[in-house]
Amino acid sequence: MSTMDDYFLDNDLIIKLVRYGLIDELLAHCCSPERCRSMAVLATAQWVCRNALEKAVERHGESADVLRLFESLLAAAEVVEPTAAEVANAAALEDLASELRLPLDPGESLLAAVVAARAGALLTGDKRAIIALEALVGRASQLGSLQGRVGALEQAMMTLVMHTSVEDVASGVHRAPAADTAMRLAFSPPPSMVGLLSYLEYLRGLAPQIMISADSLCFEAVSYDRKNAA
Repeated sequence: MSTMDDYFLDNDLIIKLVRYGLIDELLAHCCSPERCRSMAVLATAQWVCRNALEKAVERHGESADVLRLFESLLAAAEVVEPTAAEVANAAALEDLASELRLPLDPGESLLAAVVAARAGALLTGDKRAIIALEALVGRASQLGSLQGRVGALEQAMMTLVMHTSVEDVASGVHRAPAADTAMRLAFSPPPSMVGLLSYLEYLRGLAPQIMISADSLCFEAVSYDRKNAA
């Protein structure tokens, strides 16, 4: 049963963090016993993500260890089956997004409907989906509760930087440079937080209503100088 403290992960974010070899670190720091948080994934992620990761190994020569990391995530996360009402709400969101010509794919609309109807926060690696949901939140009554409850890949990466080091996170990104262009550029040598902060603040400016306000998903006080983040 999902709770207010669940993080619902979308397929895009799962695939990227697994390819970076950083998903275990995120689980360790966001879902530690003292934080009482947990991760949840849609049931379809079991097949969609596994297929994408197998292709990454085959096409990009990435380590087959990513498949073990993914299975570790599935063992630790709650696997969620949407209700009929959530599926219907997702279909209505897709129709509205199509009418407004907003880029919202079926997986993102379904996850948004699930999170809006239950509790917790939506974590996505799809920037287009964040912008689309921002545009929809004032037009779709079922998304009203989503305000301040959407987190981006950049916030997950900032969480990892704060709990490990910028060098460790950069090393993960360099394992799979094709996974995300923005992350590859943000963590290009020499490693620093400047690029990551820039991307995060730009995205938050585009989606001020729905995005989680904190830089870190664990909501700690930020202990670095934002003007001198290198």
